[in-house]
Amino acid sequence: FEYMAASCPIVATDLPAIREHLRDGCNSCLIPPGDSLALTAAIRTIMTDEGYAASLGKAARWDVSPYSWRERARAVLSRFCAGRPIAERAVA
Repeated sequence: FEYMAASCPIVATDLPAIREHLRDGCNSCLIPPGDSLALTAAIRTIMTDEGYAASLGKAARWDVSPYSWRERARAVLSRFCAGRPIAERAVA
């Protein structure tokens, strides 16, 4: 998630676990496992097409935003404070 949060373009191997968060051509470049030519082409594309690289990074940042520390803390606190009276919530 660190590269996504930093808005970096990502080149990754197209594996099932990777596809849970990365989408080829949307927020990353996914390449077939073991395909060095595809890896070279993907890196070259990101290095030479600044607009495409920036769009991948921007999409990755957007996709990972629900997993930020702030959002995770907010979710934990909302569950912790859910059953407490409003006066107690303000103190927490």
